[in-house]
Amino acid sequence: VTPGAAELVLERVATATGPFTEIRRVPVAPGAITDAGLQPATAYFYQLRAVSPTAESLPSATQTTTTFLPAPLLTAEPTGPGRIRLMWKALAQATPRNWVLERSLRAGSEYVALPAPAAGTTEFTDANLAAQTTYHYRLKALSDANESDWAVTSATTPVIT
Repeated sequence: VTPGAAELVLERVATATGPFTEIRRVPVAPGAITDAGLQPATAYFYQLRAVSPTAESLPSATQTTTTFLPAPLLTAEPTGPGRIRLMWKALAQATPRNWVLERSLRAGSEYVALPAPAAGTTEFTDANLAAQTTYHYRLKALSDANESDWAVTSATTPVIT
């Protein structure tokens, strides 16, 4: 950091060739800088400059990061005794190569992996389930570069009559 620097200038560009644009100025202090409002599944390039009242540093080495895929839209519906059908849709910006699907009897914890649906799959039927039981599911998309947040849903199997 430039001696006497009072601010750090964060610059961003969406292509490796630039030009960089200033997006935020922050006081010189340890910590992280958050950049919001970005497109999902997109690579961004960043650099920092230190600025004092009388001088400005050269830009830092460029750092690259890719934003997460958007979480898929996930729904669940009971389709008969001991069966729940899960259906999902990847958002337009996402091109997942694989999915991670998990189930739990407790919302938010103790998930166990279910067979991984293939990349082009948009539904899965969970069978041989206990009657009148609520099951909680979560699904995330994986690509070569990153992954999505979890999408969550739940459904209750019907009473067997």
